[in-house]
Amino acid sequence: MTSVTFERKTAIRNTLICFLFIIVGLFLTWEVVNGRHSTLFRIYYASGAFLSFWFMGPHFYWSAVRTIGSNSLFSYNHEGIVLNDNHTIPWNRIKKLESIEGKMNKFLFPVPSHFLLVLNDQSEQRIYTYSLLKDKDIEVLKELRSAWNLNKHKK
Repeated sequence: MTSVTFERKTAIRNTLICFLFIIVGLFLTWEVVNGRHSTLFRIYYASGAFLSFWFMGPHFYWSAVRTIGSNSLFSYNHEGIVLNDNHTIPWNRIKKLESIEGKMNKFLFPVPSHFLLVLNDQSEQRIYTYSLLKDKDIEVLKELRSAWNLNKHKK
């Protein structure tokens, strides 16, 4: 069984960077409430605080949870992909494998990077990596595709 893991220091670094942005957002909020600034500065600071919480809040949560939890994202073997909840997706049920980089959804809310598995019944399964693999996303995708090509015809 091959486990796909990340370095815990990456999760800690991401958590600390996001925490710094949240502290800046809190400082800007404090300046809006207690500062003696013009209305234009208050709007400027409030929008900066809002953007800090909107974009960095989810990243902080994802990284903080991964800092505390296991550093294994998922694993795979000759039978299929084994998720952290011990649910196995057999290779012969997978129609397509893709790697999706982090992006924004239609509400401008951050979506974490993930592997997208399109199954034979047209349903989708997402395996979130939360940008913790750094540059290893492509390598892991190549390994997954080669394992999939070797085992997809086995029942």
